[in-house]
Amino acid sequence: MTAPELSSQCEMSKSTVYRRLNKLEEYDLVAAVHVPDADGNHKKQYEAQLDELVVSLSNGEFELNIQTTTRTQEFADAFTNLWEGL
Repeated sequence: MTAPELSSQCEMSKSTVYRRLNKLEEYDLVAAVHVPDADGNHKKQYEAQLDELVVSLSNGEFELNIQTTTRTQEFADAFTNLWEGL
């Protein structure tokens, strides 16, 4: 979806949507793709980059588990390999 579409769907201001999308992009949880518009302009369309998000509550503590098959996982694996190789 585009930011204006998300704004409408979530009943949020566009500025709030853009702020949140920027933060999600920073952590590679969404990716922006430039798509051509019918009038020849381009717009950003955002796509989720995670496969599964599980939040659980046990003994008063939250646990968060994120499953991705994106570049985020590749970077995490590369960092782990680098760290273990030191």
